[in-house]
Amino acid sequence: MIEQNRLIPVVSSGTNGKNPPLYRRYRSPSAAKAERPDQSEWLSQFPLCFDPDYYEHHPAQLEKDWPGIEKLIAFLERDPDLSVPASLNERSFQIFRQEKYLDQTGKRILKNLKYDAGLLNMYETYEPITSFYSSIAPSFILVHENLDPFVTCRRILAARHADGILVYGAGKKIWRNFIDVTETDIPWMKQSLSSLYYFGDLDWEGIRIYEELVQKYPLANIQLCVPAYQMMLAHAQKQSFEQMPKTKEGQIPMPGDHFFSFFTSEEKEVMQILLQSGRYIPQEILQAEDYEDLMERLRHEC
Repeated sequence: MIEQNRLIPVVSSGTNGKNPPLYRRYRSPSAAKAERPDQSEWLSQFPLCFDPDYYEHHPAQLEKDWPGIEKLIAFLERDPDLSVPASLNERSFQIFRQEKYLDQTGKRILKNLKYDAGLLNMYETYEPITSFYSSIAPSFILVHENLDPFVTCRRILAARHADGILVYGAGKKIWRNFIDVTETDIPWMKQSLSSLYYFGDLDWEGIRIYEELVQKYPLANIQLCVPAYQMMLAHAQKQSFEQMPKTKEGQIPMPGDHFFSFFTSEEKEVMQILLQSGRYIPQEILQAEDYEDLMERLRHEC
């Protein structure tokens, strides 16, 4: 292979001490670089809607991305009908014959070309949120951070045929998936968005989930389910804060200004004493009877 110029020994790597000796490392010859195709020909094929600046200054990246760019050019030259929107993966397969290409590589190529992805008329899809309702005229939507409280409330609504919508947020997944609620096409669910409540653990992570959810969806009126937190505090004080579990590792204290703005100064002080002591209150402190009272209050308030 050395004689055929297919390998070049790395002299600095030293030999293996055998007879005859072999070097410990070899590399491919740089002669292959001389065989690099004429990239100016590739750049000349760019349509006017592509900005060539990035690839003019990054020829090695152009060589790597060219198979995808070539397919995109071919797709646009066919003058496709893009009046009907398609999902990201559907459009990806239509262009590149790979359904994940746009998400994994194509978005970067479009950015490099300064090509407006909106021109491809595609939409992103999200994992559907787990929800439950027992009425076609629900009076409120209650989002739970954790699964067990969601299931308990679901059992109550189902048994009593009561109105209301329950949503399982699955912790931080709610940040990405909540769009499934805000962009719903169900008329009566849209009407319930004005009475939308969030409820999670009383810990730093739960506060952070709520505050970032509000920031990510500023047009949604996401209220905090204050009665639920008041019930949690009452139970915890009755049992004593020392009996509450220790805060999970990795949680970072935060101001929580928006979260605490829903409570009185006395309630805020009690919550901060609890959190600063390294304790928290899980949603699971509430029982079925608590949720029956809670949902009844929400129905009347709405």
